Amino acid sequence: MVSMRAALSQRIEALQLAIGELLRTNRGPTTEQQLIQTLSSPPYALIDSAGLRSPLGLFQLHFLIFHSLYSLRRRDARILIHTLHIGYIKPSASDLDGRDLTSEDLAPTPMSQADCIEHMQATAEPLAQYYLDLDNLFTTSSGDVQALLGNFWNAFGRHVTASSSTHREVVREHRQD
Repeated sequence: MVSMRAALSQRIEALQLAIGELLRTNRGPTTEQQLIQTLSSPPYALIDSAGLRSPLGLFQLHFLIFHSLYSLRRRDARILIHTLHIGYIKPSASDLDGRDLTSEDLAPTPMSQADCIEHMQATAEPLAQYYLDLDNLFTTSSGDVQALLGNFWNAFGRHVTASSSTHREVVREHRQD
């Protein structure tokens, strides 16, 4: 019988292989939602849609995807990770020294674990540290997820209210002109 951690390790390995392939073959950035859709369909079929029906199941999937992304970034520092923009950081014109972009420019650039830790500390990436710690997956309860969602919507509501107030002020100023 395979232990829960061993099964999880196999699932993470499969996700990393698939996500790595998708990042290398995509011509541009992708989103978390697009990754979920692609990984749910053949030839991957790595995600069971039944797990997407509860907030805890959705959080766990999100966590595994971002754990996989940050693990991949340990091996290639050029992977940019944001829910709305996931992909390789394209080399700048100065990086290319006037030559055309080649496949070598997009090939993974390995990072040692020590370099990765140094990079994470230097760039202060608490999200990477959070997602790379699988204990956060195991210790997050349904109540924790509900609290996270509540905090998000409260902060979002404050942002929307502030934006609406600013918008009303701009409209008033414009009408006075």
